[in-house]
Amino acid sequence: MSVNLDLIQLGILSAQALALALLVISLFAARRWLGIAPLCMSLAVLQQAQALTGHGGGVAGLPVSPGAAVFFTASLFAVLLIYIREDGREAGKLALGLAVANAVSALVMVVVGFQPGQPGALLVEGPGAGEALGNARFLLVSGALLLLGSLLMVAVYRRLDGVVRSPFLRASAALVGVLALDAVLFAGLLMRQVPGLGWALGVTILAKLVLALFFAATLAVYLRLAGRVEPAVASDRLAGRALTHLSYREKFELARRELRRDALTGLYNRGYFDEYFPDAMARAELEERPISLLLVDLDHFKSVNDRFGHAAGDAALRAVADALLGHLRPTDRIFRYGGEEFAVVLPDTGPQDARRVAERVRAMLDMPASAAVPAALSATIGVASAPEDGLTPDALFAAADARLYQGKREGRNRVVDANPPSPSNPAVVLSIEQARRARRLQPC
Repeated sequence: MSVNLDLIQLGILSAQALALALLVISLFAARRWLGIAPLCMSLAVLQQAQALTGHGGGVAGLPVSPGAAVFFTASLFAVLLIYIREDGREAGKLALGLAVANAVSALVMVVVGFQPGQPGALLVEGPGAGEALGNARFLLVSGALLLLGSLLMVAVYRRLDGVVRSPFLRASAALVGVLALDAVLFAGLLMRQVPGLGWALGVTILAKLVLALFFAATLAVYLRLAGRVEPAVASDRLAGRALTHLSYREKFELARRELRRDALTGLYNRGYFDEYFPDAMARAELEERPISLLLVDLDHFKSVNDRFGHAAGDAALRAVADALLGHLRPTDRIFRYGGEEFAVVLPDTGPQDARRVAERVRAMLDMPASAAVPAALSATIGVASAPEDGLTPDALFAAADARLYQGKREGRNRVVDANPPSPSNPAVVLSIEQARRARRLQPC
């Protein structure tokens, strides 16, 4: 009989969670017609329901009310939903508003509980002072934990952005961590006198973890569907449907990153090269580390477009980009500099290592014709390294560019570097050191 009762309670708990998730999503989706006020008012009602179901203790031997746990998790779910689909500022306003509403409700309960007699305006018997204080304390603690949990949840979700691609996993991690912390803090503040506190805390954490996964799954399903059915958000052309899963702040950061990318190959573009390369050179000089630059140009690429069409040329460029990305270090930066020309910045790489990398890249790009790329490809590469070939971005680029065109004149499909290296005598080495000292002494 107890097993059947437990199953019934589990079914009721699941139904409560599903109903509240659908309610929050429905009110959120209706915000364009009704505004956000109905959702906020409904969440305020959930706070009252949480106080009514939670302060009285658990049911059927449980230390806390399953209903109160569902209401609290649903409130966090709403805050996370607003953060993802709207903005972090709006989510923060909602969490703060709910905490203030709880504080006001607690004050009202205390005032009513300490009435010397039945107020004429009340048609039902008011609560006693002890019960009013208990409810007020519960509301204050719940509101504070909701505000703290919301801030931590958003911080965790943002931290995982770019590391974990799945919205379900990001939401699960954020909700699980916050709800586990909430259970510990709640037990420490309101359940210290409960017999068997360890068991009670374990059951509470387990129940909230299950709820976290349920609400995270519901959120992931909604985000997938909402990306197709909400035209006001899905019409954003900047980065496609992926943006519909992000807050406005995240959209801005993603848009800024997208502006650095070449649309065809996905590599960094010329604009970001002009931004990144001087900074990388300055950092290498400051840390007294070597840095190298490869300029890679595909041989006879114009004939690929002329003979096979621009679609084949685009396929060839994508194949080259994939090959470069798959065979260089994560710390190396690869740019599509323009047309069929690529630039590769190799931090912490001197002339000899840069030569080896360039030879490996040249061999890798010596591609026979295939079904995907109908023309054979090859590449000529110019190599320059700092400090040997100069200490400024312009000097290093000019050296690599000159060697690239030297390789073109000598027959293509080859690597050209400083051979012998530029500072082959003490006078050249001394001039480089003098240039370094002069640059350090320049006023900021």
